[in-house]
Amino acid sequence: MGILLFRAIAVASITTVCLTNTASAAHPPAKAKKPAPVTKVKPATEVEINTPAPRTIVYIPTMASDGKGFVAQFAIDEGGDLKALKPPIVAAGTFPYSVTVDPTGKYCYAAQWTSPGTLDQFVIRPDGTLAANDVPQIPCGRQPYPITFTPDGKIAIVPNNAEGSISTYRVGADGKMTLASTLPTGKESRSIAIDSTGTFVYAANYDTSTISVFALAAGGELANISSVETDKLPYNVTLSPNGKYLYSANRGAEDVTIYSVNPTNGGLTLISGAPAGKGANWITFDTQFKYAYVTNYYDGTVSQFIVDATTGHLTKNGDDVKVGVEPVQVAVDPTDKYVYVANSGDNTVSQLHVRHDGSLSTGASVRLHGRDMQVGGTLHLTGSPWTIAFAKR
Repeated sequence: MGILLFRAIAVASITTVCLTNTASAAHPPAKAKKPAPVTKVKPATEVEINTPAPRTIVYIPTMASDGKGFVAQFAIDEGGDLKALKPPIVAAGTFPYSVTVDPTGKYCYAAQWTSPGTLDQFVIRPDGTLAANDVPQIPCGRQPYPITFTPDGKIAIVPNNAEGSISTYRVGADGKMTLASTLPTGKESRSIAIDSTGTFVYAANYDTSTISVFALAAGGELANISSVETDKLPYNVTLSPNGKYLYSANRGAEDVTIYSVNPTNGGLTLISGAPAGKGANWITFDTQFKYAYVTNYYDGTVSQFIVDATTGHLTKNGDDVKVGVEPVQVAVDPTDKYVYVANSGDNTVSQLHVRHDGSLSTGASVRLHGRDMQVGGTLHLTGSPWTIAFAKR
């Protein structure tokens, strides 16, 4: 709870009025009244007013047994546990694979992994719950993977897995998207990274084991720059917070490849790699770029690393940590205190605590099931939580 301190200060003001005596001798002046007693002013005091502390809201896609899609809504409590909001879920098309919050924290989007695909558009209310935007849904390419935004939030880029392409969208001040361009990449584009200037775009092409590099214009148009080979089956690419390095989690090679980024032309140069577990799937960093975490899809674990911010190299930071079945995304909360993992195989979200040295200790696991998520009647949620998004409220 935050505490605001206000000082209550009383100020006394004395006004002196001079009267001229014009009364005659027959009418003597009235006796002067005794001055009113002076009230002493107490010293300033501090008054405590409690205001709600900002909290982190978490959004996770899930589905019902009849195929209907939802976004589950949670708040992180003081101990890192996920507490369902009211309502705990909102409808989100069919088979929502991913959810993403824009850089302003005002809007949320769910990508439907269907052919053709759709993008659901939400407004984030002050209490963190989602409401459908005026235009609740727009069409997109086939089997869209997670949306990535430019730092200013004005352009969104979506990889279309089944088409081997990526699409760019202009984002209005009201959060509504408009298609700007679509460009071929390679087979099964699954992940997008955008540099901090919003100039260069990187796409992981799963089937061809390549990373495509594009130049991004202010209006959202893409121009192909180059393509580099990486290890087998790159599932996720992520840029370091300082923009100097690009990391590729390679599901088929059980490792992470690390590239230096040319700030002038966006080009990539391989510098090293780091072994992970079976099915290295997703890599993320804490906000200070001190620690890295990688999900291992086939092991059901998270590998943990110490980051050398100068060289970009990764060094193991303890044994792999067991999580749920078939983990996809790993995400560090904005406070760097907790790590959450979306486990697509058993419909759970693992909650891990970050120790002072960046290593992880196992915590609770939240199962997305009907008993906790139902809104009237019985709702059977069958999964599969693949991604996680945060918003501050």
